[in-house]
Amino acid sequence: MRTICAAFGLAVTAVAAPGLTPGLTPGLTMAVAAGEAPVCASQDGAKSIAVRPNLYYGDKITFDVLRNGHRVGRHETVFSQENGALKVTSEMELKVKVLFVTAYRFTYDSVSYWCNGAMTQMDASINDNGKARRIVAVADSGGVSIEGPHGKVEVDHKVSPTEHWNSTLLEADRVLNTLNGRIANVEVADHGATTVETASGSIPARHYSYSGEFVADVWYDDAGRWVKLRMVTNKDNSVIEYICDSCRAPDRMVDARFGR
Repeated sequence: MRTICAAFGLAVTAVAAPGLTPGLTPGLTMAVAAGEAPVCASQDGAKSIAVRPNLYYGDKITFDVLRNGHRVGRHETVFSQENGALKVTSEMELKVKVLFVTAYRFTYDSVSYWCNGAMTQMDASINDNGKARRIVAVADSGGVSIEGPHGKVEVDHKVSPTEHWNSTLLEADRVLNTLNGRIANVEVADHGATTVETASGSIPARHYSYSGEFVADVWYDDAGRWVKLRMVTNKDNSVIEYICDSCRAPDRMVDARFGR
């Protein structure tokens, strides 16, 4: 089942014991595990999707996860406020069954906090068929500290995690891969207008692709809302797709990336 893992960028060799990645710095871990959100003194008032996603999605967005056209799981991202900060909670569960028996199970759970459109903290837990690992990121004015299966990395600039609800990610040339903890250099191509199928029918969308150290195709509607994701496995070319279960036709024509 490792080919399924590869589709999600999970071809990593370092594996953590359940609950904690070996070598995580106590101070960094405590910063996101203390049970309190970081304080965001004030949001800048912009209507950008990175600042106020609830204006675009409501309180959550949900997807069915398909492998080669067959439903194998579900993804949900929930938006809320805590201590003035935007709190984003994401959960994904994938199960592959053989003769009605679960042969492979993958779960992803993350909580991230955002202030004025920038990620300030992220804590992601991944269970890959019983093998657990954790990725922790903390941002400050000097950059971002990241710890995960590959050890600790510090970057001297802001970097956005691959949370696709945030369409401002399309402007980045470096991203934090939330599945393996690595900083990935990317190029984004705009493939133009098209339509995508959702649980509510076809809707207009725009197709983008990431290439480089992170590879995926992603679609956004005319309001900048995430409506589809597609990745292809490295080994057997299985197609993994996110089909939106909560999407609807745009009810406002705004540029979500720039708040207009």
